[in-house]
Amino acid sequence: MMATMGTVAAPKRQSGPHIWYTDSGTSDHFSPHKQLFTTLRKLEEPICIETAEGIAIETGIGTITITVLGKNDIDTELQLNNVVYTPSMISNLFSLMAAYDKGYETRIALGCGLRVFHRETIIAHSVRVTGGLFRLKTPTDAFAYVAQVSETTPELDVNVWH
Repeated sequence: MMATMGTVAAPKRQSGPHIWYTDSGTSDHFSPHKQLFTTLRKLEEPICIETAEGIAIETGIGTITITVLGKNDIDTELQLNNVVYTPSMISNLFSLMAAYDKGYETRIALGCGLRVFHRETIIAHSVRVTGGLFRLKTPTDAFAYVAQVSETTPELDVNVWH
């Protein structure tokens, strides 16, 4: 008789619902955050898919509207249709192929990072994160930046005191 041993990995923490990683290898947008869906249709049969994190189960499909920072860091709303609901995934995935199929173009350039265009207009900027991944830049990033900027104390003219 042969015994097999398995290991159980601790569940990874999901990224926040406002974080969307770009993915050039997936044909659909994915989200584990049910609350983001404005419409959600349950699949008749769950579908297993292979991901970088292991096997994930698709249980629904629907629509999500996200806000990203486009040209001049102006808020741009994007309606993502046919987003796959996969509760076991750890983050949202923005499919560059699905965007391409809808007429959007992706460009990666030094000093600019990854940008998504519609015609010649920048629809979305990205931020490069640890590990080399790009994630879409959102208004949450702008608020985080403002919070990081500290107020500086103006220099006092010491001649005033003498």
